[in-house]
Amino acid sequence: MNTSELQEVFMVEQTIHSKTPRGNLSLAAVISIEQFSRLNGLSGRKMQKMFEALATESVCSDARNLIEYCCFRYLSRDNSEVHPSLKKY
Repeated sequence: MNTSELQEVFMVEQTIHSKTPRGNLSLAAVISIEQFSRLNGLSGRKMQKMFEALATESVCSDARNLIEYCCFRYLSRDNSEVHPSLKKY
């Protein structure tokens, strides 16, 4: 699939600003942020604002941190059982 086909399939609406201090977010990054934000019941822009309010400027300047934050927020909501092989004995 080319970029425009991926955008049609995965992007409902881009709400985040894709320009960061260190350049532009890739399409994959934008899609990930938007999808994890929706899974959290928020818009991508709302999640981006929360991240910018909580993180230091040096952390905010790296887009990977925003993606990790969105993923972490979603995973921290998960109340499912931990797989037995991952539990400490």
